Amino acid sequence: AAAEGSPAPVSSPEALRARFDASSAALPVREVLPDVVAALGRAANAVLEAPPGAGKTTALPLALLLDAQWLVEKEKIVVLEPRRLAARAAASRMASMLGEKVGETVGYTVRFDSKVSKRTRVEVVTEGVLARRLLSDPALEGVACVVFDEFHERSLDADLCLALCLQAQELLRPESLRLVVMSATLGSEAQRVAALLGKGAAFGGEGAAPVVTSEGKSYPVRVEYARQTPSAKQRGAVEDAVAAAVLEALSSCEGDALVFLPGAAAIRGVRERLERAGCAARVMMLHGTLSTPAEQDEAINGARSGERRVVLATPVAESSLTVKGVRIVVDSGLARAPVYSSARGMEVLLTEEVAVQNADQRAGRAGREASGVCFRLWTPANHARRLERPVPEIQRADLAPLALALAAWGETDVDSFAWLDRPREEALCEAAELLRRLGALGGGATGGGTSALGDALAATPAHPRLAAMLAWGAAA
Repeated sequence: AAAEGSPAPVSSPEALRARFDASSAALPVREVLPDVVAALGRAANAVLEAPPGAGKTTALPLALLLDAQWLVEKEKIVVLEPRRLAARAAASRMASMLGEKVGETVGYTVRFDSKVSKRTRVEVVTEGVLARRLLSDPALEGVACVVFDEFHERSLDADLCLALCLQAQELLRPESLRLVVMSATLGSEAQRVAALLGKGAAFGGEGAAPVVTSEGKSYPVRVEYARQTPSAKQRGAVEDAVAAAVLEALSSCEGDALVFLPGAAAIRGVRERLERAGCAARVMMLHGTLSTPAEQDEAINGARSGERRVVLATPVAESSLTVKGVRIVVDSGLARAPVYSSARGMEVLLTEEVAVQNADQRAGRAGREASGVCFRLWTPANHARRLERPVPEIQRADLAPLALALAAWGETDVDSFAWLDRPREEALCEAAELLRRLGALGGGATGGGTSALGDALAATPAHPRLAAMLAWGAAA
């Protein structure tokens, strides 16, 4: 879909440069941007580590657009975001930094929504969009660089897209496709990612990809723990504890409050409790199922003069997005995560305790603009038992979508791809058996490749089982 309205005047490179310099001057990541651009001049791939709030999501793609000598005219930079809300917000922010509207130099494409034009040079997409684009155009013609943002989340689609991009780079675009992996909390994983990115033969390079680190800028955050951890299994216990903590925090601390909850249902429950309690602050919601981008923008932008806000959010606010004015974080310590159930043959969403890495990212949201405080609704003993890092989806999720994508790519041997963590063999076998029963795989002794139905399923933004039901229904 093209940008709405009549075409705006095309800005000169000098004008875009001036606007970018002015809008990015205060971003902590600004000082290392030349290092990333230079690294990609020497090597095919690079890793950028920068803490939350450094500005990497918006500043790096624009720096590449304006400064990369290897970027051919009309070629695109594709930026991968884990969520639709984050993709729209990142595109909006980058467009405003250039003094333009979304859909001009910077646009986005997410499921069921796209705002791009012939002028678009930076396109922000969600992971599923890129995965399907790779299957229809393995060489990614017209794309000079793919930027993987918030890679530490390690979603199944992110791992799949990186594996496909690395193979496309090695076999189809060895001299012209570049990859950047960005994250706030890779930590010790950074060297593993760098080694993975350096494995290919692209640009004739060997060894690890260069790693560029930005120190960022943050303010101290005081962390307070609860005396008791509310049970997620007890109906309403988490919502009661969160609402009480929010009211106490507003009475004792300054600034707006950002509240992390596992899902939209819990958000609605806390909102109802705060309204019944007569909360004086304006209560807002931030999650991926909000009906309009305007609702999302309203929650992300700062409060009006004299107003205090409570923003009830899912983990979407954990990374990528900056909610302005936040000095207080109230963290339930919970998130909804997909887990494959072999008994049901499909994924189920379970409410689980977040890892220490995620909890630290959430706490950091209180120290973006000034010193703040984070109220964790679990005990120090509970914290000591938590995983340091979340388990990657590729090691716990249903692999049917991944197996279908690999078959549609034309390669069913998972070991022919470069993985940070190899997919589980048992889950791959179960996925292949499901695809065979659905009739999604081609013939031959190995069942390699996809059938006509399999091609249709791979192009559908749904789980193969659900996509097959849609296809059968349409054919009935």
